[in-house]
Formats: sequence, structure tokens, C-alpha cells
Amino acid sequence: TLSATGANKMCISNTTSCSYWETYATQKEWTLTDGDGEKTVYVRYKDEAGNISSRKNDKIILDTTKPTGSIKINDDKEYTTSKTVTLTLSATGANKMCISNTTSCSDWETYATQKEWTLTDGDGEKTVYVRYKDEAGNISSRKNDKIILDATKPTVIASAVNNNTDTPKIKFTSNETGEYCINTSSSRTNMKNCVFSGDATADTAKTTSSVTETNTYYVHVKDAAGNIGISKGVNLTRRLVFGEYLINKKTTGWKTSPTNGLYRYAGTNANNYVKLDSILYRVVGVVSENDNDLGLEKYQVKLIKAADIGKQKIHKISYGNVSWDESELSKYLQSSSVLGNTNIIPSSWKSKIDSVKWYTGNVTTYIGTKTISQEKTKITSTSSKIALMYLSDVNLAYINSVDTDCNGYSCNSWLWPSSGNVWTMTSYGVGEDADDGLFSMYYMRSNSYGQNTYFGRSSSELLIYPTFYLLKTVYYTSGSGTSTDPFIIE
Repeated sequence: TLSATGANKMCISNTTSCSYWETYATQKEWTLTDGDGEKTVYVRYKDEAGNISSRKNDKIILDTTKPTGSIKINDDKEYTTSKTVTLTLSATGANKMCISNTTSCSDWETYATQKEWTLTDGDGEKTVYVRYKDEAGNISSRKNDKIILDATKPTVIASAVNNNTDTPKIKFTSNETGEYCINTSSSRTNMKNCVFSGDATADTAKTTSSVTETNTYYVHVKDAAGNIGISKGVNLTRRLVFGEYLINKKTTGWKTSPTNGLYRYAGTNANNYVKLDSILYRVVGVVSENDNDLGLEKYQVKLIKAADIGKQKIHKISYGNVSWDESELSKYLQSSSVLGNTNIIPSSWKSKIDSVKWYTGNVTTYIGTKTISQEKTKITSTSSKIALMYLSDVNLAYINSVDTDCNGYSCNSWLWPSSGNVWTMTSYGVGEDADDGLFSMYYMRSNSYGQNTYFGRSSSELLIYPTFYLLKTVYYTSGSGTSTDPFIIE
């Protein structure tokens, strides 16, 4: 745009020098020099008399570069559970921006680095678009970012498995894949330290680990977007197996630390009576940990009959290398005379007695810890249900030190019979120190000489107290363990 008074010519240039005079006009199209940046255009005017004006100029910034930029939705997260998201916007050289949920856009606004934005309705992948514009009017290419809108919580269906046992569990399915946790809260905001760690696969049933307490439990499933679905409450009752009940209850005579693989009763007054139907037994102890050598599980209970079943020989001869498995007494205990005798083993309990292996190592000492280590030097080659008490059971039923020498009159306990001589299944020595070979067995003696342990010939007839391990899955029902109120189990 040009303006002059009295001029009929003008000379326009991109430099301070000018030589091309042309007819004066108030407007003219002009080409600036190449390259973005500040540009100056010069003009001089001339009248008909040839008078030339001073040089005039004007400046302008040439900007032909489009803005560049980017967009991120919720810091580039893959999922959102809300339609309202936060856009992070970044551009160079822009002063305006145009944001849209479609590829077209007409609502230009002042450029900002953040903006709250509302996605379109419905779950699924969403795309947000942006274009930037600078002061020169240059418009950037269209930029976009994507995010998955998932505002739907998983549906979780749960039920009880193994309820009313010692290993109650929850079986559940979810219509979505995600992580799960189980706790006693039905709230999404107060989840009682629920740690999402397990994996749940959509429409695939999953059974959880067993719970440790009776309670109402809820399964929480969190999908990839963070939505949490919660099942209805599942009432689980954890019923203590008999062995675990005894460990927790600690009735009179209970020793709180295990010895030789068992938590035990010791002393002369032990509330450890158990009634199997109408027959009275007593608890020797509870298995403290799994024993792969003998085939025992933690919480199995070792019982001994409260009264003897009469006298028997270990074997018909006193000499010879005969194993416990081959002995006449071992076979007798597994026969219909004992295991099949309902006056000794009630018929409903025969299947609840475990078939295990037994220690038969040769013992040459009455001292507890040495007795234990020597007994463990040999194990029966086959499993059986019924056997006898060990010499170590006798020693460990004494209330005082495990290393007390019980070959005397000081080891009286609940396990000692009131009278008579009782077999153990612990053998006395083999070799030079043995009078009777393998089957010179220890027995408990109660007579006019007092109470002590001794060893006798296997062909002697002594009292028998059947001893066995119950299966782990036997449950406490009632009773305090006294002789008049024995434990009732099932």
C-alpha cells in the first residue's frame, strides 16, 4: 500500500538502492527476498519536475514454516476408565490449536500445554486429533493419539470349594482377563490391603489357594483398564483337622516344641484321651512336619490304645535275623485279630488309619537323643497300619529332659502302664553286645521292682498296645481330652 502527494513515479526495491522508476500507484504486488525472517521494502517517489522524495521503508517478518507438535492422552496410557481425559499438548511456533474427536476441526483456541477433554460415548478405542497454527497463519499437519475407553467393571461369579474342611477354597470365573485378589471386604475403596497378584483368564474357572480362617470372602478382579469387579460374598468355614486343633488347643500335658517329628503329651496327667466310637485311645503326638521317609503328613495324629489287647510274642524264636516286617507280631497286628477286630479298631475307623513306614533301627542306649538317632537308622521295607510305640515315645512322654536315662525308676508318665510288661517295637542291638540277635526287644516294666525300661527275648509273651497314625483329614468335633470327656473326632 503506497501513498504519496504530488508524485507521478515511484521506485520500489528490496535494497536501499533503486533504479527502476514506474508509474505511481497506491497498491502493488511485491516479491520479498528468499528465506524466512525480517524483510525490508524501500520506496522513493518523484514528481513531474523530477523532484525525488527521501527513501521510505517498511518491515515485515516472512514466516512460511508450519508449526510442529504432538499430543498425548493421559500420559500415553493404554486405557482409561473415564470419558474425561487429560491431553498433554506440545508445539513449536504455535499460538492456536484446534482439537477434535474427528478428523475435521474448526474451533480454534489459544494454545495451551494441557487441556481436559471429553471422549465420545461408549467403550472402545478413541482417537483425539489436534492441529496447531502460528501467528502467520501456518497450520500444522494433523496429529493424534489413541486410548481405549473401558468403563465397564468385570463380572465375577464365585462359589465355595472344599468348604467345611481344613482347605476351603474359592472357585470363580470372570468375563474379563486381569489380576485378582481375595479378601474380606466388599468395598472398592477399603480393600484391606488386597494385593492384586494372581492372574485370571476370561471365562476360565480358577480355584484359589485355601484360606486360613473362617470368614466371608470376596473375589476382586481388576481388568487392564483398572476397573474392579467384585463377586458376591462366599462364606467359607475352615474346619480344623484334629492335629491342628490339638496344636492350637494345648490341653494339659501338651509340649509346645516338637521332638522327634511330633508335638507330644508328657507327664503323668495328660488330657489326651480320644474315643473312636466306644473305644478309648490316647494321643502320643501330632506330626510337626511332612516326613517323606515314613510317608507322614503334617498334622497327622499318632494314637495308642488306652488299654492293652492281651499278650503276644514278637516272634516264636529269639534268635535269627528276622525283620519287623517278617515278625509274627507285625503280621498279627495287620490281621483280622487286630486291624479287622471291631472291638479294637471300629469298622468305621479302619479306612481312616494311614499305612506308613516305621523306624526299626537297633538301639543300645536308654538316653533319649541317642535312642532317637539310633531308631532312625533303619526303616521298614513295607508300609503297614498298625505297629507299637517306640522306646523314644516312652522317653519323650517323661516331663523332664529328653536325655534322662529311663532305665530306672524316674521316668513315670501317662504312657507307662499301671502294671505288667509292655512291648515296644525298638530292638536292642545286633552283634557282639546282643544276647538275642535282632529281636531282643525293649519293653516297659511295671512290677514290684518299680517302673523302668528293659530288653527281653522276642519269644516272651508281653502286653500289646496297638499304635497307629490317623489320616490327616480327621476332624475335631467335641471333648476336652479327659478320660471322662474324651476328644470326639470324625
